Amino acid sequence: MKAIISKAPFIYKVIAVIIACVLAMGVLFACTDKKEEEAPTEEPTIEYKANSPLGIAESYVGEPVQKLIEAVGTLKGDPVIEPTNDGGGYQGTYEFEGFTVHTYAKAEDADAIVTEIIPDEESEVYKESLKTKEDKGNK
Repeated sequence: MKAIISKAPFIYKVIAVIIACVLAMGVLFACTDKKEEEAPTEEPTIEYKANSPLGIAESYVGEPVQKLIEAVGTLKGDPVIEPTNDGGGYQGTYEFEGFTVHTYAKAEDADAIVTEIIPDEESEVYKESLKTKEDKGNK
């Protein structure tokens, strides 16, 4: 029995060394498994020629939609005007050739203000409106 008792401290030391090795390996693998974090890439800014329909439309954000209609031309169909959930406002969707316009009005009889221009990236209007490298110096 004395032989078993004298081996107990040795067994504890072996177990302690094994646990230390496992922990060290875990730390080592945790450090090497991390992938380098890539810096977030910024989306390229899309610019439109100033005299293109999309360039003109962008200049009317914050203005009454009626001014945009007068500047750009005919709508594709009737606008869709719906009440909002904010207690009396109205949101509108106006479709033009090459882009869609969203508006907001505080009341039914108030001017609808352009809030957003969404280009139709498949349209010719969009493709022709994009600034190219040659256009960068020209507006």
